[in-house]
Amino acid sequence: MVAHHIIVRSPLPLPYETHGWSRAEYVRFAQTHASGDALALVWATLAQWQAREEKEGEEYVRLLLEWKRQVEATTT
Repeated sequence: MVAHHIIVRSPLPLPYETHGWSRAEYVRFAQTHASGDALALVWATLAQWQAREEKEGEEYVRLLLEWKRQVEATTT
């Protein structure tokens, strides 16, 4: 939920857009996969955003990276 809230408020393309999916494909993915798979999709999208090195959305990328570190620290 946290990642989704951050992403939809950012100027960055949504994960399904980044991966070239339609909204329907994204909804189907979310309905048929475990939450860990959805989180992996967010992490993959985050890596793509980092590679873009654009100023627009930079603060959101930093925020998501910090959140990712916290999530990983609590799950290991």
